[in-house]
Amino acid sequence: MCPASRAGVWALKPTVGLTSRAGIIPVSLNQDSAGPMAKSVRYIAHLLNVLVGPDKRDPKSVEAAEGIKADYTEFLTSNFDGLRIGVLSPEWFMKEENISYGASEVIFRLHEIKSPLIFDRLLRKRLRF
Repeated sequence: MCPASRAGVWALKPTVGLTSRAGIIPVSLNQDSAGPMAKSVRYIAHLLNVLVGPDKRDPKSVEAAEGIKADYTEFLTSNFDGLRIGVLSPEWFMKEENISYGASEVIFRLHEIKSPLIFDRLLRKRLRF
């Protein structure tokens, strides 16, 4: 995810097994998976259509084969009905000196307008929700 955010493109980290890990040197066998990066979410969906599938060189991809969808572009939508966004408190995963407190203000405003955010306990406590 980090290379995509630095390059200003979209990325998707697929569930382990959705794409083959054959030829990839993983940091963690239980978490690492290769996913597409592209200039739009639509391109990500098209890339998934090509990348997903069982690979006999990766047992996890064979196990996950039954959950694979035929066409990921069918999940693209132009509305956000039912969208839920999870927000972790920056303190949970960042050092204090690296936290952008401007983000807290944005999160607070989103909460005020009843956006579909789901907050962790630490952030709720700090923002007093």
